[in-house]
Amino acid sequence: MSTNPFSHKNTKTGKVMYLHITKGENGRLYYFSKDIIDAIPLPDGYVVETSKYTGMPYLRKRKEGE
Repeated sequence: MSTNPFSHKNTKTGKVMYLHITKGENGRLYYFSKDIIDAIPLPDGYVVETSKYTGMPYLRKRKEGE
């Protein structure tokens, strides 16, 4: 895992979003925000995809062989 905060450019607005983590009721919750403070690096075993409807990035677990 890298120590640099992970950033992703929103495809619809062109704004840069940073990855964050919080504790949810069922464990860890990853989310993207415009705020760089407390941003985290991309966790191992995850990939970033973009919603084709909103242009917002989201994480999903990497599949076998990816």
